[in-house]
Amino acid sequence: MSITIYPTRKVITMNPSNPKGTHVAVRNGMILGVGSLDELSGWGATYNVMLLQGAEA
Repeated sequence: MSITIYPTRKVITMNPSNPKGTHVAVRNGMILGVGSLDELSGWGATYNVMLLQGAEA
């Protein structure tokens, strides 16, 4: 099953080692992680990046 990566404006994670994210990785309706596009795209060979209307790439 593939992972879908959505851009966000800003996510505060409450994790001191990774306090903010610009993207969210989702699979089967479950959030897998929050981070940068580079961080999340390294999770697997199959992923899709969704651009939302009005979002910046």
